[in-house]
Amino acid sequence: MSAPPHLDTKMLASWNGLMLSAFARAGAVLGDEALLERAERAARFLKEHLWDGEQQVMLRCCYRGDHMEVQHTSPPVTGFLDDYAFVIAGLLDLYEATLQTEWLVWAEELQLRQDVLFLDEQGGGYFCSHPTDQSVLLQLKEGQDGAEPSANSVSASNLLRLCSLTGQDWTRTGQNLLAAFSKQLTQVPVSLPEMVRALMAHHHTLTQIVVCGQQDAADSRPARCRSLHPYRLRF
Repeated sequence: MSAPPHLDTKMLASWNGLMLSAFARAGAVLGDEALLERAERAARFLKEHLWDGEQQVMLRCCYRGDHMEVQHTSPPVTGFLDDYAFVIAGLLDLYEATLQTEWLVWAEELQLRQDVLFLDEQGGGYFCSHPTDQSVLLQLKEGQDGAEPSANSVSASNLLRLCSLTGQDWTRTGQNLLAAFSKQLTQVPVSLPEMVRALMAHHHTLTQIVVCGQQDAADSRPARCRSLHPYRLRF
């Protein structure tokens, strides 16, 4: 008998970050608690299995074992830029949908680590891999939104959202990122729609909306207010 086909059981941090965003946004807009619970389970899975709190690094992936246990390679693969950027975006979406501060705190922590690991202090923007990685011959900055948005595009939005939500100043980092891609944004904006969205939000500034009332009241639930502004609500 022939052997069964090989199953790809890897679970990527970046793809789970995209999934986290999808569940959080859909759950908030539709007022669907089941979707929000899925988003929270995804966030907790990421923190438990793909975040090395001791080393303060995001891991690239983990695998499902034969008995449904979570496995890692030895040594584990450390995360790339998109692993950080997509998870941060998902955590910000989850925070806006649930107002649970633990997700905002972790998003800020991840952004600080992303800046340490990948930020180009001279040229602006973020390298896709750590500049000290000797296995990478050429350091690149991904600058095109395709089937997935580029990590730099997502980071441009993340920095702006974090400025608004935390009061911490990532303005210069965000401005330098946009400046690093200014030629492409000017000449071929269709190649960076996600970054164009961040650029528009940067120029038009964000609007803070204050909803007064009890947090558990029907007219002030986060899911009802999510559509007022995608970046900031205060209760």
